[in-house]
Amino acid sequence: MLNIGYIGEQIDLFLQQNNFGTLWYGFGKDKSNTVTDLDFVIILLFSKVDPSSFRKDISEFKRKDLSSVIKSQNLSFLNQSLLAPSACNTSPYFIKGDENKFEIYKTKNGLALLALSKRLTTYFNFIDVGIFLHYVDYIFSNKQLKYKKEFHPYDISETKDQLIVTYRKQ
Repeated sequence: MLNIGYIGEQIDLFLQQNNFGTLWYGFGKDKSNTVTDLDFVIILLFSKVDPSSFRKDISEFKRKDLSSVIKSQNLSFLNQSLLAPSACNTSPYFIKGDENKFEIYKTKNGLALLALSKRLTTYFNFIDVGIFLHYVDYIFSNKQLKYKKEFHPYDISETKDQLIVTYRKQ
């Protein structure tokens, strides 16, 4: 699911740069359920739109408070990562550490606050974490910051906070 979020967000941002409005549609379903032996995951809807319809001001974004996602004072270079979209704006992740080494966790709650099944909640939360990881990497690329990523084993069915990735400054 992390990969779906990461790669899907790359496609999403490319489309937006070319004046396509996008929508992750998690409740859609493909009738066949598989395409060439791949399981159906999620739908990304898009349509050409007038460039003036895109948000121009950061205040138009509804996101979690900075302190609930970035748990350390000295990680302000990651503040822009809060613009990462997530299902119902729940941002099911948080960051701990410092500029030399920090860790990204999937929270135990995320969409669990909504009336969704545990399976759907977990499903969307991991896609959201993948989207967030793309934003973090995008920030590093733009600011020419060099970090090495180390992914940790995780259990997609687990409902507690889980360490997903550690970033170490190079």
